[in-house]
Amino acid sequence: MFHHQPKRHPSNTNLKLHYSNEYRGFAVQQLAHGPLIENYLEPGLETLLRCLSEQAHEVS
Repeated sequence: MFHHQPKRHPSNTNLKLHYSNEYRGFAVQQLAHGPLIENYLEPGLETLLRCLSEQAHEVS
């Protein structure tokens, strides 16, 4: 899909780019619009996992 896959965002080299359709075992679906920013994927995934864990404790 992308001929050149830089590891960092060209305008902000602090941002790491993610091109795979999976992130830590979870499907990601935005790739048709360009790479995702790994710096934002990680906190989002941590929040999701924490919420799922808290919900499991409330149900049991």
